[in-house]
Amino acid sequence: MRVGLTQFPAGVGVKDASELKPDLVDPCGNLRMGSKMFAKTMRIVAKWCGNPTGNEVLSQIFEDAVD
Repeated sequence: MRVGLTQFPAGVGVKDASELKPDLVDPCGNLRMGSKMFAKTMRIVAKWCGNPTGNEVLSQIFEDAVD
């Protein structure tokens, strides 16, 4: 199940429903968690592409991370 503004996957790393944090439905907390998750995705995609530094490549990496 995805929750909040960023549609953060609620069950990531959770083994029991009691472990769910109230930040999932708080707009600010949800944006923080979603931003952290996207930053991690960007790092993974950039590493997979060989960590290029050109500006023209950055837009492609961003698009791939969004997908």
